[in-house]
Amino acid sequence: MTLIQDCCHSAGCPDLRLGNSNVFRCQSCHTPYHRKCIDRFSNPVFSQMRKNWKCVSCTHQPNDQSIDVALPNSSALDIDYVPVPVATLSPHQCISKFKKGFIFSFVNINGVRKSFSEFRHFAISNPNLSVIGIAESKLSDASSLQNVEIDIFNFIRSDRERMGGGLILYYSSRFAVSGFNLHVKFSFETEIISTKFYSKGIKPIISILIYRPPHGKIDAFLHSLAQLLPLLHATGFEVVIFGDLNIDLLPGHSTPASHSLLHLFREFGFAQTVKGPTHSTITSAGMSFSLIDHFYTNRPKLYIHSDHFPAFGSRHDFVFSVRKKLKEKCPPVQITFRCLRKIDWDTFKSQIPPADRFLVPRSSKPRFLQQCDTLSS
Repeated sequence: MTLIQDCCHSAGCPDLRLGNSNVFRCQSCHTPYHRKCIDRFSNPVFSQMRKNWKCVSCTHQPNDQSIDVALPNSSALDIDYVPVPVATLSPHQCISKFKKGFIFSFVNINGVRKSFSEFRHFAISNPNLSVIGIAESKLSDASSLQNVEIDIFNFIRSDRERMGGGLILYYSSRFAVSGFNLHVKFSFETEIISTKFYSKGIKPIISILIYRPPHGKIDAFLHSLAQLLPLLHATGFEVVIFGDLNIDLLPGHSTPASHSLLHLFREFGFAQTVKGPTHSTITSAGMSFSLIDHFYTNRPKLYIHSDHFPAFGSRHDFVFSVRKKLKEKCPPVQITFRCLRKIDWDTFKSQIPPADRFLVPRSSKPRFLQQCDTLSS
């Protein structure tokens, strides 16, 4: 994806900062560009192609292993799309293949206003999503008049009074939801939405969406978590805890905090299902990756697949985990039978009370029951 006019880099855009989450690099020449100078629209497939983005100078380089792709309404946009491999065009399709069960998902969107059209299109296109958690919505209060409704989802919105932060929890309309009191106090910086989900055929599921900002005190967070997990374990319910905890679990990046966090969850039977880096940062030294978006459950055998992919122009991947749908089991029925060729009628009569035998009319009884009635009389 490129501009026809290279207006960002050549003009010396004043907002071009490598630490900015909306700065992309050309995948060929590695020149940085600011996203708002590249596209002033919300395209539902933009995030699918951002890893293959090239600048104007590199656009017309031959690529024999690629094919041209026609995107919706591309003629109306002042952009020229670079051919990219087919495998990179549909990461969202990894969700649509799960038709049964429940899908819990999460993304740190880093400002819902700039990407809401793309997010809404994605959510409506994937109605099999059960829960979508959003961190850093950056909606200050209700007076912002920001419309965040999506037709097929209900939502719980928790805004933040100061700049940054904010949570939104979208859930499918097929769920019934109630609030769930954690009875544990977390620090002011930590944001939490805790709910209990009800659906036909399953026991209630406790869902806890968490955002812990990078500057939050890790010791205080781990202390509160150590108080919460025993209480959740004592309920006996299925529990999912997911969100941006800003504690890197990537192999090779371990710290005392990450060790303590994993030890706490494992102690109470929780497993972390997300693998691989979910967050990227552009620095002067290049790309830096980390695993700071987590998904924990105390029923890991029920969650058959977890994955993540870039989305909505955020530095954080869209993370999801699929819970299989259990079949309703009928209670077992015990059937007893006996051979009637060599039956001792006296023993049979003593084992089956007369009241049970006489409930059936004589005309519809088998011959051996009629004989038993004769013996009883």
